[in-house]
Amino acid sequence: MMMLPRFFPCATWMRALATSELCRRELKRGGTDVPTIVVSAVRVSQSRLEEFHPLAYLPKPFPIDALLRLVVGSRTRALDESPDEE
Repeated sequence: MMMLPRFFPCATWMRALATSELCRRELKRGGTDVPTIVVSAVRVSQSRLEEFHPLAYLPKPFPIDALLRLVVGSRTRALDESPDEE
């Protein structure tokens, strides 16, 4: 799981998100999915969300339970989807 807080300048944040998306795509080709949650005190445009496909976008302030549900749910899905080891 990757959680990207958006607390630095927009251009820098977008470069970080673009780089992380490239890494995510490469990992996914190898069979590993890395869910990403974007946390931001400023509004993130719908077009950016559609471009980078995060698991979730949590605008601040948000209940910590919302983040916990996303993390636990993502982990549970990953375990359910992993091949059984013998």
